[in-house]
Amino acid sequence: MMSIQPQEQKITRARVALQRSRELKRSRRAMGVDGIRQFVKDVDGDWLDNWTDTAQSENIPISCTSLQILLIETFLYFSVLSYWCISLPFLYNYSSTNTEAQLLSF
Repeated sequence: MMSIQPQEQKITRARVALQRSRELKRSRRAMGVDGIRQFVKDVDGDWLDNWTDTAQSENIPISCTSLQILLIETFLYFSVLSYWCISLPFLYNYSSTNTEAQLLSF
């Protein structure tokens, strides 16, 4: 049986990752590309010029939080997309039958 502590830690980490993802979205909407600067270090540096010069060990690995954010965003995207695909035909049928009922009432 799993202890409650690790599950609470996972939930807390997921909640923090979701909050960071939402903050990034808000700043991107509000400030555009300049909003990304507060989350990305050395945007204006020469990282593109010496991209191939850096050794593999110097590259920063993807953090667990970044991976969690990516997974949560992907899950939310597909869940909303599937809900939209399922509900769209029902909404179309409802609106067309509702329009017919309104026309018949006149």
